[in-house]
Amino acid sequence: MATRALLVPASNRALPNPALVATLLMCSLVLPNPAGYVGAGGDDFHYVEAARCIAAQGWFVPETHWATRGPLVAPMAAAFALFGDNVRASMLVPLVYSLMAVSLFAWLVDRHAGRGAALIAGFAFAGTASFAKGLLQPNVDTVELAWQLAAVAAGSLALNSGKARWALLAGLCFGLAIQSRLTTLAWLPVLALAVPLLAPASRRLILPALVGAAFPLLFDMAVNTLATGRPLLLFELAAAHTRIASTDLPPGTDLSRSPLLNPGFIGGWSPAMGIAAHWSIQGLLNLLANPQMGPVLLAVPMLMMLARLHLSWRAAEVRLALAAATYAAVLIYVLAIDPKARMFLPVAAIAAALVGRLG
Repeated sequence: MATRALLVPASNRALPNPALVATLLMCSLVLPNPAGYVGAGGDDFHYVEAARCIAAQGWFVPETHWATRGPLVAPMAAAFALFGDNVRASMLVPLVYSLMAVSLFAWLVDRHAGRGAALIAGFAFAGTASFAKGLLQPNVDTVELAWQLAAVAAGSLALNSGKARWALLAGLCFGLAIQSRLTTLAWLPVLALAVPLLAPASRRLILPALVGAAFPLLFDMAVNTLATGRPLLLFELAAAHTRIASTDLPPGTDLSRSPLLNPGFIGGWSPAMGIAAHWSIQGLLNLLANPQMGPVLLAVPMLMMLARLHLSWRAAEVRLALAAATYAAVLIYVLAIDPKARMFLPVAAIAAALVGRLG
């Protein structure tokens, strides 16, 4: 606690709670014109249909990747069972996950950079449209982000205390983020690069973290093995996702091919704001040109240029920016994910945190 007092200026401790401020800001932006369930064949339609099936008949063998996302559809099914099959019930789970994400984000920035930085970061994060618009709409983007932030929060407590139970919880949250959407696996190269930076005493926490991360996946594999004889059903359905016809890809795209490292997918997704470019930069351009996320991303290199005299290549801010860039690069160039802003909420969260710290 003494070290904490030295790190955070006394004046910062008199500032308002950053989680509360960010939550109020997000609600003030969204609730006057709330966007909940849309349907019409979109992702939220498929999540609601899966939740309805579970509420009506209990667990069933999933046939689409939407139905495999248990951390979203299971609590939605519970909401339907408790409060009825209606639009308000469909908004409950997204709202809870949004509040979870905002609270954890503000707590992490406050803990590591101070309350002043957390307030600035909270404004930047809550004001990022790609996050705020999912406040009430059934979506897996916020769910994945919330569990990732929970993993980071528990991991921070594990490293600070040296206790294995926090590492186990961090791994469990990371496993739930993977089960929410497999794109969380794109963090594995970043985590592998971070291991050598850990103190030798902290490396013993890796094993309980791995055990925690494996538990949700092994449970899913066991259930699918008993029900279908296909333990990797989660991964099979995720891989089959790219074979679903999409208006976001140009006509003639060979959907039978794997999207992995495939320039046809990497550069084929609909360009943001109608700005087309070579496939090698199209994905990055789609993020930067998208008004739902571009402003907070572009603010980071601008602030880093202003702060360059006070930063070294070993600075935490630089390492965090490189981690976000590596994660985004894996999604765009290896997995060939459609670079919609909502698919990159972890990058937006890191950018907002850097805006707070550098600002």
